[in-house]
Amino acid sequence: MTTIIPNPVIPREAIETGPKIRHFEDRDDPPRPDIQTEERDSVNAVIYNPYTNSILCLNWPRHSLRTLIIGGVEKDEELEAAARREAKEETGYTDLKLLCMAATVTVSFYAKHKGVNRSGGSACLVFILNSDSQEKISDNELALHTPVWVDKDKAITFINREAQQYLVRQAIQYIDIYLNRQAAGA
Repeated sequence: MTTIIPNPVIPREAIETGPKIRHFEDRDDPPRPDIQTEERDSVNAVIYNPYTNSILCLNWPRHSLRTLIIGGVEKDEELEAAARREAKEETGYTDLKLLCMAATVTVSFYAKHKGVNRSGGSACLVFILNSDSQEKISDNELALHTPVWVDKDKAITFINREAQQYLVRQAIQYIDIYLNRQAAGA
C-alpha cells in the first residue's frame, strides 16, 4: 500500500535510494559526444492546485520544451529546499505544503538552454498549493519560460520529456491518494 508521510524530511541521498528509480536518456536531446558531461543532481517540483485540479508546468517556447518545475540541487542543499527555491524562482509561488517524494530517476541529456550535457539523479517532490499568493518572477526567468496551469489529467501529455512524463505519472498517483483521503475526511 502506498503511504504518504506527513512532513517528511527528505535528505539529498534520497535521490539515489528513492522509490521506483529508473534511468532515462533524453530521446530528443541526448548527450552530445563532443561535449563533456556535467554531473548534477536535480529536483522536479509538482505543484498541485486543489481548487482548479491542475498542475503547474513550464512552457519554454525558445527550446520547444514543456516541463515540470526543475532545477539543480546545490551542494549540501536538501531536496525540499531546492524544490521550494526553484518553485519560487520559476513561478513565484511559495505557499506550498509538501505532500511527498513521488519518485526518483537518473537522467542524461543535452541541456540546450545551458549548452552542456547533464547526467545525475532527479527527485520528484509533490506539493499542494495553499494559496494563490505569488511573488514577482524575475524578467530573466520569464524570458526563459512561462508558468502554465495544466489540468491534472492532461499534464502527462502536456509535458514533452519522457523522464518528466514518468515523474508526473507517479506524482498523480500520490495526488489521487491525497484527494481520496480528503474526500473521506481523513
